Amino acid sequence: MDPLAPSRPPSSRGSSRPPPPATWRARRLSDTVIETTFEGHLTPDVLAAAGAEYWRLAGERLVPYAVLDAVAVTGFDRAIASEGWLASGRFRERGGREYAMITTSSALRMLGAALAASTHVPFRLFDTRADAFAHLRSIGAW
Repeated sequence: MDPLAPSRPPSSRGSSRPPPPATWRARRLSDTVIETTFEGHLTPDVLAAAGAEYWRLAGERLVPYAVLDAVAVTGFDRAIASEGWLASGRFRERGGREYAMITTSSALRMLGAALAASTHVPFRLFDTRADAFAHLRSIGAW
């Protein structure tokens, strides 16, 4: 065994092929909460499609809390910031009160904090789904 060989498989960072886009699922959990779950590599197109489904589920009704489960996100294009900014602004304009974002990714946490600051929509950050829903219960939203 070569002691200088990497202990993990090589990264795909040097690959010329982009990673496949993420998959997502949005579902209404209650009158006040819609959850969107992402898995894989986030792109602006994925975020836009998930946002369109969110608004289809919301219809004309106010849905003040959005859960964004990004635990299974493996990476993202920097360009998602623009789509996230548009989505957060739309959420605020339609009466959205708060995002509960579930992720352990420091990069996604920083993006959430930047979006919160620029759109004035709170992003509450949680490591686990259980923590996010405990918070929603504590404020009477779940």
